[in-house]
Amino acid sequence: MILETNSLISRTGVCLGRELIFQQENKVGERNIVITVNDGQKDLIIKAGLDVETDFIALKLLNKLDIAAPRLEYFLRLGEDFGNCNLIIMAKLRGVMARSLPQPERAMIVSQIIDELEKLRLIGSDVAGPLNLVERDLGTSWKKYLELILEESINELSSVANATSLRVNNDLISEAQKFVRAKLSMFPDGISLSLLHNDINLANCLVSDGKLEGIVDWSDAVYGDYLFDLSRLRMNLAQSKDSLSLEIYEHKVGKSDNERERESLYYIIRLIEYLGIYKKYDNILWFERNQELLSEAMREQI
Repeated sequence: MILETNSLISRTGVCLGRELIFQQENKVGERNIVITVNDGQKDLIIKAGLDVETDFIALKLLNKLDIAAPRLEYFLRLGEDFGNCNLIIMAKLRGVMARSLPQPERAMIVSQIIDELEKLRLIGSDVAGPLNLVERDLGTSWKKYLELILEESINELSSVANATSLRVNNDLISEAQKFVRAKLSMFPDGISLSLLHNDINLANCLVSDGKLEGIVDWSDAVYGDYLFDLSRLRMNLAQSKDSLSLEIYEHKVGKSDNERERESLYYIIRLIEYLGIYKKYDNILWFERNQELLSEAMREQI
């Protein structure tokens, strides 16, 4: 997918009926591009690409509630000259990434992030899966969704086509896979499902004056168990060895034995999931770190 910045800004300006001034390219990826522009009065964020439909669905839901997320201003389906991608315009949030804060401040923000994620439980669903699929009545059960994540991750890790220089600990992966499958075979029904960000990390959380201003990048949003979102945050904190924030996390998450058991299972699934992602993109540093964390997590289950 190739989207050209000036053409996107021009098309967006025509749709809004006002001139937009380019400020900066925030992100240019394989699937999406994010640009900051100014309309003469305020800064706006343009996001265009293959995953923007999910952002749009999520932000429509979020903007009905008092949740720290970008305000949706406009949605546009681009034509064939833009690869039939979608585009959204959002109000630009103030602040810096939470990951750039010194550790004591970061830990305070982690507490706020957990409180904010708790609000997402107000947006419930009867089925699990990516938002765009659920909207098309193609959702599934939560258990089947977890099994699909595990299957896709294991396939990626065992794929010869994607052979890399990464040293995959096959014994560890096999042990973790068997553990997860055994737990899922006894997985309870009736778990409440709600909106999840699904990629909660401190780079997606903006902070200003000690306050969480907003959680951004909802392209991976799904419906599932709220503890699954939190387990992603835990993985991010563990990857960066942020012990103070992890203490805050442990204090606030998993009040009951059942919740703690589910969160521990989700944490292992997340580690396997991201091992597959890091292998796919040949990210040696984070692959090795996640493999260490998976080994530690499996030792805790003994």
